[in-house]
Amino acid sequence: MKERHAGKDFSHIMTIEEVARYLSLHELTVRRLAREGEIPAFKIGRQWRVKKDLLDRWIERETMRNIGEGDSA
Repeated sequence: MKERHAGKDFSHIMTIEEVARYLSLHELTVRRLAREGEIPAFKIGRQWRVKKDLLDRWIERETMRNIGEGDSA
């Protein structure tokens, strides 16, 4: 179910567990990446959350950056 508040869509806020499954990574790896600021994550209390659209944009940027690095080798 999609929740809407003031025109914003909040239906795609993911937990660390969901992000780990989505990226095929261990949950501890995702927590470390979040803590180090490597992935776009934020905390609510003691729990990490990730907006899926920001994560998808991060994946695209990282993919393009890695492709660009591969061209210079």
